[in-house]
Amino acid sequence: MKLTPMATQEILDMKVNEDKKLSAIIKLYNSMSINAFIVKSKEVAAFTICKNVKKCLDNGICENSPIAFVRYCSVIVSTHPHIAW
Repeated sequence: MKLTPMATQEILDMKVNEDKKLSAIIKLYNSMSINAFIVKSKEVAAFTICKNVKKCLDNGICENSPIAFVRYCSVIVSTHPHIAW
């Protein structure tokens, strides 16, 4: 899975999705990534986080999207430590 680059403004201008089903799916992916991290499965954690962010970018921002973006940043920084400032 590859996420395409997006400008910050594009993300800020995304539509807000009020769909409770999407919010529940994103919340589920968040829980899955936490559980994968706890059992020390970095690959599964990274996969669920990336799937979560992709779902947010494809369908619009919902109430559980911010945590997905924060977790995605943690994956980027942990896999590319030279990026951290």
